[in-house]
Amino acid sequence: MKNKVLTIVASGITMLCLSCNPNPATAVRNQVPEKIKITKDELLNKIKGGWAGQVIGCTYGGPTEFSRSAFFI
Repeated sequence: MKNKVLTIVASGITMLCLSCNPNPATAVRNQVPEKIKITKDELLNKIKGGWAGQVIGCTYGGPTEFSRSAFFI
C-alpha cells in the first residue's frame, strides 16, 4: 500500500514538472488576441455546428443515459 501511494505521488510530481513550459517564446504565441475578426457567415456556421453537436449528442446519449446497461458496453 505504501509503495502504491509513493508511486502515485512520484508520478504526479513528475507529470507536473514535465508539463511546465520553460520556453517563454511559445507562451507569447499561445495568447489570445484582444480582437478577433470573423464574418457573420463564419459565426453562423460555428453556431449551427455547435447546435448540431448538441442535438446529435442528446439523440445518441438519451436512450442510454440512466440505464444500467450503459456501464457494461
